[in-house]
Amino acid sequence: MSRTNILSKTKVLIVDDQPANIIATELTLKSIEVEVLSAYSGAEAIGVLLRHDDVGLILMDVQMPEMDGFETAELIRQDNSIRHIPIIFVTAINKEDKYVFRGYEAGAVDYLFKPLDSDVLIGKVKVFVQLHQQQLQMKAALDTIQQLQKEHKLLLDHVGEGIVGINVEGVITFSNPAAEKLLGYDKDTLLGVELKKLVSLDDIDRYNELLGMSEQAAAVDQLTLEMFFLNATGETVEVSCTKAIITDGKKEKGSVILFQDISERKLAQQKLENLAQYDQLTQLANRLYFTDFLTKMLANATRHDGRFALFFIDLDKFKAVNDTMGHDAGDLLLVQTAKRLNECVREGDLVCRLGGDEFAVILNFIDTPDIAATLAQRMLDSLHRPFMLKEKEALIGGSIGIAVYPGHGDTVEEMVKSADTAMYIAKSNGRNNFQFFHQDIQRSVEKHITMANDLKEACLNNNLELYYQPIYRLSDGFMVGAEALLRWPNSKYDETPTKTFIELAESFSFIDELDRWVLAKAGQQIPLFVSANGTDCPFYLSVNISPQKFKQKSLIEDLRELLTTSEIDPWNLILDLSETAIMSNLPESMMKLEEIRALNVRVSIDDVGTAASSLRMLPKLHIDALKIDNEIVQGIGQDESAEKTVRAIIGISSSIGVKTIAEGIETEEQMLFLKELGCEKGQGYFFQSPLSSDDMIKLIGNRG
Repeated sequence: MSRTNILSKTKVLIVDDQPANIIATELTLKSIEVEVLSAYSGAEAIGVLLRHDDVGLILMDVQMPEMDGFETAELIRQDNSIRHIPIIFVTAINKEDKYVFRGYEAGAVDYLFKPLDSDVLIGKVKVFVQLHQQQLQMKAALDTIQQLQKEHKLLLDHVGEGIVGINVEGVITFSNPAAEKLLGYDKDTLLGVELKKLVSLDDIDRYNELLGMSEQAAAVDQLTLEMFFLNATGETVEVSCTKAIITDGKKEKGSVILFQDISERKLAQQKLENLAQYDQLTQLANRLYFTDFLTKMLANATRHDGRFALFFIDLDKFKAVNDTMGHDAGDLLLVQTAKRLNECVREGDLVCRLGGDEFAVILNFIDTPDIAATLAQRMLDSLHRPFMLKEKEALIGGSIGIAVYPGHGDTVEEMVKSADTAMYIAKSNGRNNFQFFHQDIQRSVEKHITMANDLKEACLNNNLELYYQPIYRLSDGFMVGAEALLRWPNSKYDETPTKTFIELAESFSFIDELDRWVLAKAGQQIPLFVSANGTDCPFYLSVNISPQKFKQKSLIEDLRELLTTSEIDPWNLILDLSETAIMSNLPESMMKLEEIRALNVRVSIDDVGTAASSLRMLPKLHIDALKIDNEIVQGIGQDESAEKTVRAIIGISSSIGVKTIAEGIETEEQMLFLKELGCEKGQGYFFQSPLSSDDMIKLIGNRG
């Protein structure tokens, strides 16, 4: 490489988790002759530095997720090959002395505070660019001097590297103290020994390659080889060796071998490479390693007409574990999951953690897709077994999407999209199953994704509305309350059921925002309904709470805030909780119900009849009402089993003083059957279809 190329441009690495900040900084530096590199995390920055050994300056953001700027700088300072690179911290969070001092202790040479002044940034970067150019010039000059050094300048006792002189037969004629200390021999023992005998047998060929270099090759290429030497105790020492040839005119007299112990450097390098390519929690390959491995798999499969499979795995109920048992338990669950997945795969397959609770598995060459199906089922069975977390048992599952090459994609992006799409369908099909990708599900998923994005935007822009279905006493037909139902009027999703909205919000992780919106809207409506009520009979509003929201700690805080800001009587609010949400983790549910009761808010169990287990637990739950599922109600007069279930629900509820509310009443026959059995309340199209807020207020005001 020519000196002109060496000194052409200084590389500046910008590290920031915000792409906009990197772009802005890069634009500012356009006026300077520098080559800009970028990284979006500390781990990625280390990977960049490992690939580029001539970076002249690092502009490091302090506040980044997973590993902040201080931690990244400390790791950089541990590696001898990159620790010399100056680091300027860029921050907007604190200018206190102790905070700044921490940056300098971590290895910073300067600080810049956001928002960045362009002139200051350019000025400081110019200084370090000039310093870097000077260093390159000095290094080039030093390299020239080292190439010209003779025997009497190389054999110096005070240098830190080990130095031995050998004759043309490879016999040691000189050794310095550093070489004697590193190898564990004294000078008298080393002299006269053939250096080859101190080289590990596995590295003899590399040693011969080093000795076989010509003077011209050594001068031009400055070849440095890494190998293992044997010390006096027979232990191996990893060293980096450089050869300088000694000549007398045109005749070679021998060589000088310079070597240094690189064991610690190699260990530090391995740690940095591990950090860049492996997930530090589970020790599985991370997304960077996954992408590289998948790229190679595609190339090999294409070249050899091979077939392989890609799994995308999402843990079912992981968020519930995090919310109810804490993040430490969630981390432990991820570690145990990684172990189980590794136990399921074959040698040569790769298990990765892509982030959060998402994993990927690459099956290295399969004969038929049946092999992928067999391994997927093995993984589901393994994940379905109980996990022990902090002496508590957790039951989860997995949803697996499978893409097979060839057929489901020709690039990394296409294979990833296919596996991710199939995983989404697996989750939509009730979870704890696996699905292979095909084109029909691609279209279905794209439709759901579009709908989910539209729904999220509608929630943020307050384009949703609540409609209200009246609830009546069956004994006299008097309206006593209403159930709030989510609607999206004046849109192509106008007729979409509330249940579909909730499922979409849960699948695409914005159910918390949707639940908060519904609660806030209900808090605004209840005072209007109460004000319109002209009778002595109180009026209440029933609001559905999603299973995910029920499991979150924020539910109690949101309820407390609602009652305070809306100034509503807790009696006017009833929370509808699904039977499945309560029964999935009964001990935790009972504690949550106690907290809700402490706020004087009433609770009903929705969609009762789909599982008999909750009926046995009713006395322990202390809930206020049961809502009989509309599918069970529709069976009245047609299905003896449905009628038997209704009798059981009403009978058990009556015996313990819990009221019953029938959903989906559509005929007089259904209403009379329920009334005769003693069901207190009912709702459905037999009485009234859902109404807008204004129409509901009119209906309340017209009650007799």
